[in-house]
Amino acid sequence: MEILLVFLGSLQYDLGQMELTYDFKEGTTTVKSVVQTLSNIPKFKGLNHFFTDSYESTRSVIVFINDQDISVLEGMDSPLAQGDKLTFIPVIHGG
Repeated sequence: MEILLVFLGSLQYDLGQMELTYDFKEGTTTVKSVVQTLSNIPKFKGLNHFFTDSYESTRSVIVFINDQDISVLEGMDSPLAQGDKLTFIPVIHGG
């Protein structure tokens, strides 16, 4: 199942690219399972610190499926389909 991955902000620099299409194994059908799969690939290890240890929620990144925030969907359990675009945007905090 091919998913377009888009990394914006500091993630683009941390991971070394802004956009790529990745072919996930069948059964990788939620945001959570995609993040778990990516975090096991050395190039994407940096993605880990944006999520809780159990990948149940995000710490400081907003995730979109086809330009819709997953927080208004099913969160990390939001389903993905062939050809979806998954966008990761780090949140900047400060004062």
